[in-house]
Amino acid sequence: MDKNAKEFFLLFKFYKLIVISLLINSLFIPFVLIARYNILINLGYNFVALIYGTWEAVPFLLISKRFFKKQKKIRAGIFFLEIGTFLNSSNCIFLYSLLYVQSFDTSIRQQEMIYFLGFYFYPIISILLIIIALTFFIENKRKDFKKVIADYKTQINLRKLEQEMRRKSLENAFIDIDLLNSLNSRDKKVNKEDFLKSLNKERKILDTLFDSGNYDEILNKFREIYTISKYLECKDDLEWLNRKIKLFQNISIKKTILELAIKFDRLELSEIAEKSIFKNESLIENVIKDMINNKEIYADYYESTNSLLFDKETNMEEIDKLMHTFQKWEKSTEKKLF
Repeated sequence: MDKNAKEFFLLFKFYKLIVISLLINSLFIPFVLIARYNILINLGYNFVALIYGTWEAVPFLLISKRFFKKQKKIRAGIFFLEIGTFLNSSNCIFLYSLLYVQSFDTSIRQQEMIYFLGFYFYPIISILLIIIALTFFIENKRKDFKKVIADYKTQINLRKLEQEMRRKSLENAFIDIDLLNSLNSRDKKVNKEDFLKSLNKERKILDTLFDSGNYDEILNKFREIYTISKYLECKDDLEWLNRKIKLFQNISIKKTILELAIKFDRLELSEIAEKSIFKNESLIENVIKDMINNKEIYADYYESTNSLLFDKETNMEEIDKLMHTFQKWEKSTEKKLF
């Protein structure tokens, strides 16, 4: 989250917390205590006392929250927050005026009305609300929260879209349509408990396939397990499979990039996606950046054009080494640490 957006949400959460404390305050630290009445009447009396000084904050807070949810009305939300704050805080004068008048009322004295900490705690809360409202006002002038929140929501929507595209990409790569159709038509019957019990065995098979570097068999096994788990709705039990899939994706994309790097000086993201099993360009972009950071390839990635430019002279020796490592990995029968 952008630090300015984070500041906005923290300020608003803190404001809500203080407003809620106005109500909770009357339960635990009463404004008044009338000894001859029972506890329920005491609580009722304390909430009536809240009307003197807290009711404005709540409706204005709710109105502000409604405006904040609308991307184009952040300023209006802050404006209503400020009105509610200053109306609420101005009631301090009324409260203490009331206290002063009651001091001359003999009937109130006879009831032994005692003012507790809650009554005196109210102005402290009011001052805090004023400080937060002023901070909202000043920071909004400096940073334009309307634009900040709009940008933040755009980023969130892009992230959700990216996650959805990644999910669809996974399904395209790992859903076996024929197997799924067989399961849906009941031609092939699978019991959920039996499937979950068999996963230990499937996990060992996958480990063996990874050790041998058998890409085709790995992909087929992934498709079988992933398709059945989706049909049985038990993907939550397959965190290990998701980790293996991620590892397999990275290895496969890296291998594709290295093979293309031998032939070309410059690659477009779409060209890598076309040659790779995995078509998600966002995933491929992340792998490229990791390879550059880890110095697995010597290249520059240009986000403006989504292109990868290799340093051919420096790169050839490194690529040869990595390709040799991949070939050795594919043929080796020794245990590999992936």
